[in-house]
Amino acid sequence: MAHAQAFPERTIHLVSPSPPGGGTDAVARLLAAKLGEQAKWQVIVDTKPGAGNNIGLEFGAKSPPDGYTAVVGETSNLAVNQFLYKKLTFDPVKDLTPVALVGTGVSVLVVNADSPFNSLASLLAGAKTRQLAYASSGNGTVGHLVAEQLRVTTGASLLHVPYKGGGPAMTDMLGGQVDL
Repeated sequence: MAHAQAFPERTIHLVSPSPPGGGTDAVARLLAAKLGEQAKWQVIVDTKPGAGNNIGLEFGAKSPPDGYTAVVGETSNLAVNQFLYKKLTFDPVKDLTPVALVGTGVSVLVVNADSPFNSLASLLAGAKTRQLAYASSGNGTVGHLVAEQLRVTTGASLLHVPYKGGGPAMTDMLGGQVDL
């Protein structure tokens, strides 16, 4: 008589397709810790950033479908990247299966506390007199697309400065290297 084996028999790899310091990576680390604490599973976070999260998403999509590799995907990238990139090496609909919604987020516009802008109206007025540089966590990310929509809708003079993740973008905004 065959018996089902207990799951998991080995370490589970939770892929974070975003660089350390950003929201997605933080969620992946919290999730791994909680699964270890509550389910007693050994879960490690594999950080595989780049290409608008496509590197980590592709890694997950091409991993064996055995339950030992999961990806913390952002709905935005899964929905939008197929239209932003000429050719993906995976199909986000066919090659990945949603398992659980582990969090939701909002886009916020922030400036350094020493900034002369204290409201959206004052920021937009400032962007009419000079070009303002805005940081995003990379080309094609939600922050980039939302800021571009703001630029197009309002006519604000905004310059996109893409970073390799939310952490570095926030650091430079706080340090005054970019305006917002």
